[in-house]
Amino acid sequence: MKLRDWMARGGVLWVEGRGLESGVADAFVSVQNRSFSFRKDTGDSAGELIVKGALPQHMIHDHPLTAGVEQLYLYPQRDFTGTPKLQPLVEMTNPEGDRGVILGAVPYGKGWIVLDGTARETRRAWWPFGRSKGFDEDHPNAVRLGDRWNAYDWDRLLRNTAQVAQETMASN
Repeated sequence: MKLRDWMARGGVLWVEGRGLESGVADAFVSVQNRSFSFRKDTGDSAGELIVKGALPQHMIHDHPLTAGVEQLYLYPQRDFTGTPKLQPLVEMTNPEGDRGVILGAVPYGKGWIVLDGTARETRRAWWPFGRSKGFDEDHPNAVRLGDRWNAYDWDRLLRNTAQVAQETMASN
């Protein structure tokens, strides 16, 4: 009940990996959670850099949570298309033409439930992403550039999430 009340007042619950498997999000909304198979044109399972406005098949949508987010590198794994009241944050289309909402937000009272369908945990990421070129379980949504990892605007997305929750809660 405390979590429900907190979200209703403006809190943001971010659900990914085992959280999706546990059914915690299903306690609040009927989540449509399907596998999303993404491969590069080479046939390799891999991550993809999504640049806002660059390609119609990969989109970062305008939303309070994505304000200022221009680039995200992600390893898509789950699709939430069909979830009631889902607002897409990131959509992708695989080479077979299947389109999916990989990252989305569902309003809950004054708050949000963020559904994250990227490969983020070792157990879930082992297949097929754990053996993909460039995937690292310590940096699941980043690409290696020399001796460092570039997560592009993931930090901004996470800061936006915290800021939206704080501002909404403060206004109550």
